Amino acid sequence: MRSSQRLISLLVLIFAASVGPAVAPGAASDEEVYLTPEEAPGLLFPEATSINLERARLTPALREEIGKRIAPTRPSLWEPSVPVYLAKKEGSVVGYAVVVNEIGKHRPITFVVGVETDGRVRGVEIMVYRESVGSDVRAGRFLKQYRGKTLEAPLRAGRDITNISGATLSVRAVNRGTRKALALIEILYGTAATAGHASPPRSRAGQLGPVVVALSPEGSHHGRHAGAVRGASLIAAIERRASIETERSMEENRPTSAFSPGGRP
Repeated sequence: MRSSQRLISLLVLIFAASVGPAVAPGAASDEEVYLTPEEAPGLLFPEATSINLERARLTPALREEIGKRIAPTRPSLWEPSVPVYLAKKEGSVVGYAVVVNEIGKHRPITFVVGVETDGRVRGVEIMVYRESVGSDVRAGRFLKQYRGKTLEAPLRAGRDITNISGATLSVRAVNRGTRKALALIEILYGTAATAGHASPPRSRAGQLGPVVVALSPEGSHHGRHAGAVRGASLIAAIERRASIETERSMEENRPTSAFSPGGRP
């Protein structure tokens, strides 16, 4: 019961961070909001003249397909849905800003990954950090390493990403989340930078072979947030999902190599 309650609390925190800057009730005092949904897409794509928000529901089939494309990387959690901001300039898409969450040491790190239309990372920015240590991952000198990366890159500390002493678990979290975001955009929008995965164009019904992509448009704005869905009913839906499905999903997909007793993020 205690484990289930903890998982529900984590999902409520993730939901609150993804839809707005307000801190969820009961959140730890060391939670720091560095970037809001209103700011994130424009920071990564300053040339955009409008932003459209779509929300991708991570169905079991979509999670399975993402898992195949990022293997051997294994996300520490699967959000119920992921906000995807389509950055447009004069009506043409110039990139995608994806808000994802990954567990650092104990709590989720919320960050945004900007993806170019060719599947390369435009940039990564930390939005909400909830641990007492390890926040060095938000430094520009660290995050600039992700620029230009694709799904072909391993994104592993000590290989193509320089680690930060004392923030190893947070570095791994950003690595996992960035690969998760790249795979999601490749599946949904057919970005083409990765030679190893031929992505068929998305049909009008949002179906890629056996993978049914659940996309729900939520509006557009010009230089302002697109009004993400809020309300007690959605919090309740998250809680129901947590009690039915998420506990098993999080436990099965938690990367054991990213956690060690007494380790630091």
